[in-house]
Amino acid sequence: MRTASLLLALLLGAGTAQSAIVERLDLAKLSTVADAIIVGHVIDTEARYEGTRIVTRARIRAEARLKGAPDDVVVVETLGGEVDGIGQVVSGMARFVPGEHVAVFLERQPTGTWRTVGLAQGKLSIEAGRLGVRVVRDLDGLTLVERDAQGQLIPAASLPPSEDLAGFLADLVTALEPR
Repeated sequence: MRTASLLLALLLGAGTAQSAIVERLDLAKLSTVADAIIVGHVIDTEARYEGTRIVTRARIRAEARLKGAPDDVVVVETLGGEVDGIGQVVSGMARFVPGEHVAVFLERQPTGTWRTVGLAQGKLSIEAGRLGVRVVRDLDGLTLVERDAQGQLIPAASLPPSEDLAGFLADLVTALEPR
């Protein structure tokens, strides 16, 4: 047991200072946990202080509601951002850019705002390029783990950095079907 814990510490230790360790969420898990799934465009972002921390709110205009029925414009709150030239980075948090086309898996907060499921795992950018339209994951700052048969945390396989939008949407529709 001690050897396994030491091995896990060695495997994950180098990344923990600058990364968040979170459970790997595949499309089925993201879809199950999410209260809402939308595709839309980021209208704008606003960062402000809440005590000593910086919180950024991104307003996203929903173009398609794949699960749940959020408003036409949803406010997604993340930790970190920049206020008056002072920045605060929180490893593993989703980052939003005005004008960005996104698919987001959201959990409703008691404040009425939303947050992404699984930190940055719950936000995918939709980008057109020479390979066609793709969903792109930015998992920078995340170390993904899963539990083995004994319930111990072990490093998890990475999620694909990008995939074809049509294939992603087909897989999402399958994940959302009642079982």
